[in-house]
Amino acid sequence: GRIHVHRASDIFRSTVSNLFQMATRLNEAMEQAKQKFKLHIPRITVAELQTNATLRTGLYPYVLTDHVKSQWKASNWTLDYLAEKIPFEWVDFYDRNMVDESSKPYLFKFKEALPKFQDKIGVPRYMQLR
Repeated sequence: GRIHVHRASDIFRSTVSNLFQMATRLNEAMEQAKQKFKLHIPRITVAELQTNATLRTGLYPYVLTDHVKSQWKASNWTLDYLAEKIPFEWVDFYDRNMVDESSKPYLFKFKEALPKFQDKIGVPRYMQLR
């Protein structure tokens, strides 16, 4: 009986060792599968954009800084102001926010979506201009 106990113990140790090695290899494979780079998106001014022919092609992303403040004063825009200026624009309207990924938006003209968006129902909502 003693030989069988030692043999079972050896089999157990061998199995645990094999499982550990497999887990280690799986973990290494998962690490290799991760994306190892990040896309650099430059933050530039209008003056820098004017001198950068590559970015002006439209093929590369960039963030234009300080343009809205200096040109459009968009920080003063309100929903009522937008409804007055662009009532005809299409919007994706999420009546119950976007928490549930299976929830699809309703498509409305801005002037139709705005009252629905402003109606307080106790649930956050989301609206995106197209």
